[in-house]
Amino acid sequence: MYDYDLLVIGTGGGGMAAAIRGAELGARVAIVEAGTIGGTCVNRGCVPSKTLMRAALVYHQAGHHGFAGVHTRQEGVDWPKLIAQKEALIEGLRQEKYLDVLAAYDRITLLRGWARLQGEGRVAVSERLYRAQYVVLATGARPHILPLEGIETVEVLTSTTAMTLPQQPRSLLVIGGRAVALELGQIFARLGTRVTLLQRSPRLLPEHEPVIAEAPGRLPAARRTGGAHRGAPPGHSPGRQRKSGAGRRQRPTAAFSCRAGAHGHRAGAQHPGPGAGDAGHCQA
Repeated sequence: MYDYDLLVIGTGGGGMAAAIRGAELGARVAIVEAGTIGGTCVNRGCVPSKTLMRAALVYHQAGHHGFAGVHTRQEGVDWPKLIAQKEALIEGLRQEKYLDVLAAYDRITLLRGWARLQGEGRVAVSERLYRAQYVVLATGARPHILPLEGIETVEVLTSTTAMTLPQQPRSLLVIGGRAVALELGQIFARLGTRVTLLQRSPRLLPEHEPVIAEAPGRLPAARRTGGAHRGAPPGHSPGRQRKSGAGRRQRPTAAFSCRAGAHGHRAGAQHPGPGAGDAGHCQA
């Protein structure tokens, strides 16, 4: 006897789609979430980053629009207000696109707590054990911090925490030269933070065509900030201090833009069936 026909672990885009489709097909569905409802896109990915990108563009254009006779100026950034507006947008979308949607399906039950696979279709959620005919793992991913020498001497950010800082940093060291690194670097640079990129590959965006990869370095904004340094080996330490634009020495804030590790390790690897690999990925 099953408690549910389908049990989905994770309320991100994949988990929500699986749960909704199951309910539409007549299944009794449970969806499990231990943390904040919603996935990467709404909470810490597309929505917050694109909101801040748009704000940064507007601020940048106020001082660099290029039109003769149009007089605008940059009068500063109220960082706490900008972050508060971003958080309000996220909260509204989370309610409208996730909580309200789940509530509209009477065949979907939201279970709160950490899920652990127990084998043979059994899943423990908090202190209760459930049986399901099918289980879908949609646990998402988390930022993976690189084991660099001296990393313990600086405040380490990820692509998630960088967008929730209570105050705007004066300087930022971004390790990585791919899409997320350039996105974060662009946001902070256009809002007035001095940004330096460290990229191990010979060029930015190494998976893209050279003509595309070379374009970011030619932008005026890249030359006005700290710039990009390429060819840094994995164990290279850029130094524990560096000078800010004002000439005073300060500890840089490091924002890590690196590969993601899966959340699958929380699903339980000691039981038969799917487990967790070295990077936390689920194995079948």
